[in-house]
Amino acid sequence: MARLVTLEQVAADSPWETLAPGLVESWLKGPDDEKKIQAVLIAASQLFKQSGASRALDFLLYSRWLLHCHPLPVMHNILWLCNRLGLEQTAAHTCLDFARDAFRMNYVELGLEAASAALILDAQADYEITKSPARSAEVAALYEQVASSLLPNSTPPARTARAGGPLRIALLVPNLVDHVVAYTRRLLNIVRYADPQKYRLRVYVSENHAVRTSPLFPCGCVEGTTEERGPATLAELRSAGVAVYLGPRQLRFGEAAQHLARQMEQDGTEALIVQSGLSAPIDWLAARIARIPVKTAIHIGSSLFLPDFDATFYDNPSNIERENACWPATGGARQVVQTGVDVKSLDAQQAFSRDRFGIPADAVVIGTLSNHLERRLSEPYLQIIAEALQKHPQAWFLAFGSAALPDKMAFFARWGVEDRVRFGGKQSQSGAALKMLDIYANEFPVGGSNSVLEAMTCGCPTLAMKWSLVHAESAGAEWVGDPFCIPGPDATAYAQRLDQWLCDKPLRRQIGQALRQRILDRFSADQYVAAVLDSVSQLVESKIG
Repeated sequence: MARLVTLEQVAADSPWETLAPGLVESWLKGPDDEKKIQAVLIAASQLFKQSGASRALDFLLYSRWLLHCHPLPVMHNILWLCNRLGLEQTAAHTCLDFARDAFRMNYVELGLEAASAALILDAQADYEITKSPARSAEVAALYEQVASSLLPNSTPPARTARAGGPLRIALLVPNLVDHVVAYTRRLLNIVRYADPQKYRLRVYVSENHAVRTSPLFPCGCVEGTTEERGPATLAELRSAGVAVYLGPRQLRFGEAAQHLARQMEQDGTEALIVQSGLSAPIDWLAARIARIPVKTAIHIGSSLFLPDFDATFYDNPSNIERENACWPATGGARQVVQTGVDVKSLDAQQAFSRDRFGIPADAVVIGTLSNHLERRLSEPYLQIIAEALQKHPQAWFLAFGSAALPDKMAFFARWGVEDRVRFGGKQSQSGAALKMLDIYANEFPVGGSNSVLEAMTCGCPTLAMKWSLVHAESAGAEWVGDPFCIPGPDATAYAQRLDQWLCDKPLRRQIGQALRQRILDRFSADQYVAAVLDSVSQLVESKIG
C-alpha cells in the first residue's frame, strides 16, 4: 500500500495561504485526475483547520460526486476523520461504497479488502449492514463476482462415491482465540463430542481477520494471529489429534481463498462446516469454490448467502424469519438446531474469589460477560444498572471482557456509584467468572448469546430481553425462554425484573435452578454436536453414498 497522509500532513505540505488564488478551483475543474484528488485534499485540509473534523468529513464524503469515487488517499482521510469523530457506522457504509466502486473498476482485491473492512467496522458500530439481509446479500453478490472467475480453476471434481472410513469433515473459521468467542467454543465442542470412529475432523483457519503482510486497504484486518491469540485452543486441538491449517497472510484474499480451497480438496474433504461472516471474504470464497460434495454453514448472526450450499444450521429461529426474503434459490435447507454448551467444562471450573476484585462476600453482584463491552454497555442499559446500584447499596456491578472503560466509569461516577463497579478483563475460564455473579444481566439492545447459555449453566438467574428479530438483539431471550425473558423491547420491565431479583434471594435461587435445568434438557453440547453431525452425515449419504 502506497504511503497515505492525513489532512494535517496535507496542510503542512501545501499550506493554503501559499497557493496561487484560484489554483485549487482550477485543479478541481481540470482534466487531470491526480490534480483533482490533490485539490480535494487541500480543500478538506483547509476546512479541517478552520471549521473542524465534521465539516472536513462532509466535504470528503461529497467529493465522491466530484471524483466519481473515493480514491484511496481520500478514503484514508475519511476513515481517519470517522475514527476521530467516533463515526464507525459512517465509515462502514463508505467502505462498502468504496468496495462497489473498486469492483466496478476491476480492482477486485482492493474491493475485497474494503468489503471486509466495511463489515468489521459495522460490527464496531450499530450493525446496520449486518442487520439488513438485503445489504448483506449485496455483499455476497460482490463476492460471487470474484468466485465466478475462480470456479474454473478449482480442482479436482467432486467424487461420486465415498471411499469408506470415518467421514472427513472440514471445520472452517476465520480465526481462533482463547477468550470467550462463540464460534471458537462451538468448534471445540464439535471436536470434544464428535465420535472419532465416525468422523475425522480437520480445522481450517483462514486468518482473514489477522493483520495482512502487505494490505491494499488502510483499514480492517488488524487482529493478532491465531498463534498469538489462541495458543491454548491450538494446543487442545492438536492434543486431540486434529490437524489445523493456518492460512497464509502474505497472499491476497482471492489467492488465499484458492489456496485454502485446494488444501481442503487435497485433504479429501467430504463435508464442510463453515462458521464465518461476510467480514471474512477468504472463507466465503473458499467455501464457494472448493469442490466438496457437501457444504454446510452454522449461522453466527448473519448468513453468508452462499449459493449452491446444502444446508445452514440456525440456533435462533428469528434469523430464518428475518432473512426469508433474501434467501438465495440455491442456498439450501435451513434447519433449526438448538445450540449447546459444554456443561462438563463449566462444572469443572471453580468460582473466582470476590476478594480478587475487591467485592465483599455478602454483596449482590450483577454482571455480564462480553468481548464487546465498549459497544454493548449502552446508555439505556447502564442507566438501569446505575439506578439499581443507587437504590440497593448492597448491589455491585462486574463486567467481564475488558479492562476498565473510562467512559463507562465516568457514567457511573455521574450517578455516584462508581466505587461499586468493577471490570474483570478478558476471560478464558468463563465458568469461574460467571459463578461469582448473583444475577446475569444481558446487555441490550445488542446482547450476548453464548455467555447467556453459560450463565444459565452456572445456575445464575439470567435477565435477557428480546429487542428485535436481529440475532444479537434476540438470542439471549430465546435461550432464557418463557416465562423468564422479557419478550419485547421494554426497558421498564427489565428494570422492574432486576429490582425484584435484587430483593429476593430465594427467588434468585429458584430461577437459577430452573434455567440450569433448561440447559440440561435442551442445550447440551453433546446433543447439539450429534444433531449437526447427523444432519451432515445424512446429506453426504444422500449425495455420494
